[in-house]
Amino acid sequence: MTIAPPETREDWIVADPIDVLIREARRRTRRRRWASLGVATIVLLGTVALVAHQHGASPQRPSTVKSTDRTAALAPAPCTAAQLRGGLIGTTGGAGTFVELFAVENVSSHSCAVTGYPTLTFFSASGVRVAQQVKYLRSVYGKIGFNRKGALPSVTLAAHRGVASFWITEGDIPSGEPPMACHHYETIAVQPPGATRSLAIALQPDRGIYACTVVAVLPMMPGISGSLPRQNLRDWFGATGPTNDWYGPGLPKVKSSSG
Repeated sequence: MTIAPPETREDWIVADPIDVLIREARRRTRRRRWASLGVATIVLLGTVALVAHQHGASPQRPSTVKSTDRTAALAPAPCTAAQLRGGLIGTTGGAGTFVELFAVENVSSHSCAVTGYPTLTFFSASGVRVAQQVKYLRSVYGKIGFNRKGALPSVTLAAHRGVASFWITEGDIPSGEPPMACHHYETIAVQPPGATRSLAIALQPDRGIYACTVVAVLPMMPGISGSLPRQNLRDWFGATGPTNDWYGPGLPKVKSSSG
C-alpha cells in the first residue's frame, strides 16, 4: 500500500522569528516616512495659505514717490512777471552807502511762489540798458536779508494780495583800480526767480539809484520788510508822513505800512 505524504499548508509553517522582526521593522519605517511626509505637506500648505491671506487682507502702503508727487502737485508754481506788479518801498543811506527796498505783489487769481534772488537789469535815464555788476548776498548789516541758517525759504504769494520784497545796496563813491564808472538808474527790470520775463519798476528821477560800486542783491523774503527775522521799516525810513521822502511810491496797499 502506498502511503501519501502528508498535506502541507503554508499557515502551518512557523516563521523564523528574525524574519518577523525584520518585516515588522520595515513596516514601521514605511509608516514613519508616510507620516513625516504628511506633516510636511500640511505645514507647507498652511504656510502658503497664511501668506496668501496676509497679502490679500493687508492694504498696500502708497510709495514715497507717489506721496512726493502729490505734494509737488499741491505746491504753487513759480511766479511769472505777468502775475506781479512792483514798486520801490523806500531808500536810505549815508556815508557813501545806500540801500533800497523793493516789493512785488501778486495781482493774479492764482497763488505762486518765489525762491531765491531776483535777476535785475538796470536802465539809464534815457532808457539805455547798462551792464551793471552785481553780487548776491544773504544779508547785510546783520539785519536786512536772510539772517538765518539753512536754505533760502520759498515764499508763497497768495492770489490778489501776496507780497514779497528784497533789498539792494550800493555805494555812490567810486572804488576799485581803476575806479568803476558811476551810473544813475531811473528804471530797473525785475525778473522773479524761475521766471523768463521781467517787470519794470520806474523810479522817481530825483530818487533813482546812483551806483559807483558793485550792486549787492539780497534774496526775496515774505512780507514787505525784505528780511527774516522781520524788520520794522520805521527803523530804516522813519515814520510815514507827507514830509518823509525816504519812502518811495511803493505799492498801493503797503505804501503807508511801516512794518
